[in-house]
Amino acid sequence: MHAVRAHAGDAGPDAPALFMYGFPGKRPATLAIRLGIQRRLQICTQYTLPPPGHGLRHWWQHHNPWRLRAQAMPATEAAWSDSALNSIWQHHAQQLLQQERLNPAAVRPALIKNAAYLRWRYLQHPQQFAQGQGQPLYTLWLLARRGQAAQGWCITSAQSPTVVDSCLPGDADAVFAALQALPPPPDGQWTSWLPHPKAHAQETLIWATAMQGAHFYEDWLAPAFQPGDTDVY
Repeated sequence: MHAVRAHAGDAGPDAPALFMYGFPGKRPATLAIRLGIQRRLQICTQYTLPPPGHGLRHWWQHHNPWRLRAQAMPATEAAWSDSALNSIWQHHAQQLLQQERLNPAAVRPALIKNAAYLRWRYLQHPQQFAQGQGQPLYTLWLLARRGQAAQGWCITSAQSPTVVDSCLPGDADAVFAALQALPPPPDGQWTSWLPHPKAHAQETLIWATAMQGAHFYEDWLAPAFQPGDTDVY
């Protein structure tokens, strides 16, 4: 960690602002904070969908022809292509820019989650096909309404029924609709890092921290975290 900080500090005074963050876990984060190398940003919270309801409303959620639908994509370069994913990111990036114009003080650092990032981060992950010829570790789901182009995506992990990453349009209601669109996992309800008012929230041992470069940026808001793999910086 000292070596990483030294390399970051060598960038020079004219380098752009460097904001490094990660998910080291509670014990490593506590050590790094005591050493002055990191500062705590937040304790990550995991959200669990409530059990399925009953009655007419529940029936309509699953039979509404205009509902959001999730389509699992094959774990191939062609399915995770620029043409399939970059338009979703570009639309989301325009929303971020619009929010920045309306409220510059609330701007948060964000990853560029285009197709190249998703392929590197998930499709080409060293453990993606470590389970042999069975289910890949990460699955990409495109989200769309009938007759419309895909308007968002989710990444789920086969290790547990967890949504580890996403790019979704809209507000908390869109989050709930996206999670409802995913097929129920065989061993329980979906959990995610996506807050919405109908979810059960539980703090985890995963701490989000900022790592010091030339200095800390105390006035920057923390990113909106979705820690898929907590060891990656």
